[in-house]
Amino acid sequence: VYLVGPGAARAARGPGLFHLETDKALRACSGKVDFALLEPVDAAIRRGERVVLSTRCGDRSLASSAQAALAASLAKWLRERQTDGAGAQLRATKNWDPVTHAHFTKKQIEGIVAFASAA
Repeated sequence: VYLVGPGAARAARGPGLFHLETDKALRACSGKVDFALLEPVDAAIRRGERVVLSTRCGDRSLASSAQAALAASLAKWLRERQTDGAGAQLRATKNWDPVTHAHFTKKQIEGIVAFASAA
């Protein structure tokens, strides 16, 4: 999980969290949109907003495989409760990427939520 934007270097200190420089993030996010707001992620980076890029474990090809989202959108998603097949809410919150369905670790989720809510 790569964090981009204000406070990213400080927030990327937990296991599985990394800081990504703005120029690399812009290249990786070209043409990608936020899953919730359908907003271009590269434009959000240029405005100085916080962004999260996620890749499959060991995959270093950010431009082709990284999923990008506004940190606030992803944090909101990760705070939502999971539901069962009938739509009833479970006690557990979501712990996966809404697009790739790759699972985040507890430390990654805590880091993403903290990064999104940092002032």
